Amino acid sequence: MNPDPPDEARLPNRNHPARKHKEPLDAARPIGARARAVQPPARHHGGHHLCCADFVTQCDTIHMHLMLRMMLWTCLGLGAANLAQAAPVDTLRFEPNPLRLEAGVPGDGFGRFVALDGPRYAISAWNHQQAPSQVIGAAYLGHHDGTGWSAPLRFVFGDPGIFCHFAQNVAVSGNTAVFGSYSRGFACPSVGRVDAFDWNGSAWIPGLIAPPPNATNVFGVSVAIDGDRLAIGDSGVQQVSLYRRQGANWSLEQQVAAPMLPAGSGFGNAVAIAGDLLVVAAPYAPINTFPKGSVSIYRRNTVSGLYALEYTEIMADGGFQPRFGEGGVATDGQRVAATAPGYAIGDRLFTAEPGAVVVYSHDGQHWAREVVLPSEASSVRDFGHSADLDGDHLVVAAPVQGRVRIYSRGASGWIETGQLDAPSGTPDHLGSDITLD
Repeated sequence: MNPDPPDEARLPNRNHPARKHKEPLDAARPIGARARAVQPPARHHGGHHLCCADFVTQCDTIHMHLMLRMMLWTCLGLGAANLAQAAPVDTLRFEPNPLRLEAGVPGDGFGRFVALDGPRYAISAWNHQQAPSQVIGAAYLGHHDGTGWSAPLRFVFGDPGIFCHFAQNVAVSGNTAVFGSYSRGFACPSVGRVDAFDWNGSAWIPGLIAPPPNATNVFGVSVAIDGDRLAIGDSGVQQVSLYRRQGANWSLEQQVAAPMLPAGSGFGNAVAIAGDLLVVAAPYAPINTFPKGSVSIYRRNTVSGLYALEYTEIMADGGFQPRFGEGGVATDGQRVAATAPGYAIGDRLFTAEPGAVVVYSHDGQHWAREVVLPSEASSVRDFGHSADLDGDHLVVAAPVQGRVRIYSRGASGWIETGQLDAPSGTPDHLGSDITLD
């Protein structure tokens, strides 16, 4: 067992919901069948960094690599983290140069979810145990001080008997990191929890986001932040709560409800926000009882500050269960990417189901879609388990086989320009979470 990190802060047990057993709604079930607790968070994009997570059940590690145009690549897997120096700007090679971050014990999920924006990084250990069979979860926060990456400071919930699986997803923007913690299991709160941490130049200051009156136990199943705007998904009531920061306080500004979708569609399981765009996925929205999935794009009115639905699609292609949006959604404020890890080539049974990512572009009047498939479609599964984009760069992972693919936008569409594969025979779920900043 690895020793606990020397720096640990325990969150004050304030304003917590009453203890009450409440089973998670089906709409907030683990994503697919991949032992994945929540939807990967979408994140603010501001530079050119790439961050990818790798999770295994025995032990958890973070590997960080710098690549093309100073993108940061983070791969989470075997109990430690590596940070590489900058690769030449005209290359696509990955250059590990170890900065090892070891934390927790085997199976605590350290590194299951990661987020990065500029010098700030956040890591989730959602399955961290205070004692055997006493799961509370933990959040790790760190930064770059201009000379190197700091070891992370760990935060855990103040009363381990109150909350379970703290910090199940993460998002970072500027000096703010957000952790969503939806409630699962016996003796857990009846309402989910979202914590926001602000870096004041020398320390992380924790704060609690007040849930709306109709929040359920899955409030916080997804989080996304862009500057002073915060989106929080709650698939229990199929809505997204939008907060705006004014001074030091976050105030609820708007709630967006599912657009004509039946209960159980999972609206809010994944969110993304950047610029004037908000993207929300409902991975189980049905067509003829099949969980096809839908993605909705909202645009913020610059006068009122409120978001209005601009485009929505229930995936009609991709076979019987493409699970559109299940692996997450992303936006850089211009384009939108939506995953479909169950996407099949053809609509008949027993056809190849490599998975896919749909990229939307706006021409000033309409949204146009383009389906991105893996080049090795006959041998890949779960492509689109996670994905992200920034400008003309797109990254997609198929963690079951430990594959990550990088694309660049050219005149003829999205072209594969880089690959990162886990060592043969040891995929370690490379790419379980991924972000491009």
